[in-house]
Amino acid sequence: MLTLPTRLPPGALLDQEGERLRPVLAESGALWLSAGADWARVEDGRLTGWAARAGGRSAVPAAANTGGSTMTDWHGHPALSFAEGVNGGMTVPEAATDAETFTLALIYAAPAQPARTMLSLLLGPSDAANLLFLSHLDGVLTARDRSGGVAVELFFPDRTDRFRLVLLSWDAGRMTMRAGGRETQATGRLSGDKGPVDLFIGCRGARRGLGKTLGAGLIGDVIFWPGRALLSSDAEGDRAQLAALESYARWTYGGSA
Repeated sequence: MLTLPTRLPPGALLDQEGERLRPVLAESGALWLSAGADWARVEDGRLTGWAARAGGRSAVPAAANTGGSTMTDWHGHPALSFAEGVNGGMTVPEAATDAETFTLALIYAAPAQPARTMLSLLLGPSDAANLLFLSHLDGVLTARDRSGGVAVELFFPDRTDRFRLVLLSWDAGRMTMRAGGRETQATGRLSGDKGPVDLFIGCRGARRGLGKTLGAGLIGDVIFWPGRALLSSDAEGDRAQLAALESYARWTYGGSA
């Protein structure tokens, strides 16, 4: 009989749920960034690279990154940690050719301070790019674009000791967000959706400054599905993606994810 001296989180043994999720995501063309020593490159305490667990792309420090992100452990889970007001943003340049249809998933916690900006997509040519961002501040979980074309909101306390799964889908005019068993939708326009698309983690694009938008969240996983609006699809393959993700979140992070 195997006896362990400490209590491990659900799914920790051999990361069974993660290994089940990986081929499902890879087959769909999704990009999966998962916190952990196997994928993070840390030099002098600073995160200098984040290899994809699925999807073959890596995240690198954003142009405005001043070294504010590190890898940490929270309740037994590895996580990318940000400091309030300090840009530790990471980016995946040209993560997709367009954003006419996509889904983003994020697993995060914010035990001490609000997470503020967690993810953003820079949409369109650099000289006229729009920005879509996901943030949590003042009890409002928000996804909106800088041009004012579309926005969705859900209301949660902006400090959460345990990890939470958030899903955001865009389907050519309709945005859907789901978190904590709730869902909201809005219709609108997303300028720049013809692409290209850069993914940013922990910051709003490559601009320097914007300190008030930078929070102290912990990010465990980021998944980006170009070309798939999972929350508005009845396709069997899309349902399978959601089921695999939700199983991973439940068994890896616990029932509250």
